[in-house]
Amino acid sequence: MSIFKDSPELEKILGGYFREAVMIPKGERSLIDAYIGILTDPQNRSLAEDFVDIMTDGDKKLVQQYLGYIDGGTPEHIKQAEGEILKQGKFVEETLQSAGLILRFNLREPDLAIIIDATENPIGVYINDQTRKPSADFSLKADFANKFWNGKVNLAIALTKKDIVARGSIPKILKLVKILGPMYGFYKLYLKKLGRTDLIIS
Repeated sequence: MSIFKDSPELEKILGGYFREAVMIPKGERSLIDAYIGILTDPQNRSLAEDFVDIMTDGDKKLVQQYLGYIDGGTPEHIKQAEGEILKQGKFVEETLQSAGLILRFNLREPDLAIIIDATENPIGVYINDQTRKPSADFSLKADFANKFWNGKVNLAIALTKKDIVARGSIPKILKLVKILGPMYGFYKLYLKKLGRTDLIIS
């Protein structure tokens, strides 16, 4: 039995996640607002620790300093943290747009197709859209997609074992591997924001 009860639930979770993750630089501030709440609320220390997951290795030392300010963060510290979040979101956006791909995720059990059109500005996220021809197409089970965005899947092994079936420009697809770190972090925080910690794989 799937961890997702039906396609509408899958759309809300994965569709919503993609919309927020690729739209952060364009003014979608709900995730940023959540992070700011994390940094200023001592009750959210465990979530604050997950903040580190969206950072590059070079940023982690700085972020650890942010976490030390949770009990009395100044506006300056919060602004710094917001800047780091925006930088990660911009990195994801620019990498997708530079690749110029239209990505299609064909999910099964339940069924849903999510299309990310990085040829648009801003990047578009569409559900079950048959009008766009994907340059890269991924087919996988919905439960496996949840495991993947939790950062618990080795992409090369998944492709070899056909847990993920990829079609399209493989060289261009491989260029997107560098955005997976921030995307994993965004996914976990998005699930916590939705109150769906049951979908987080530790």
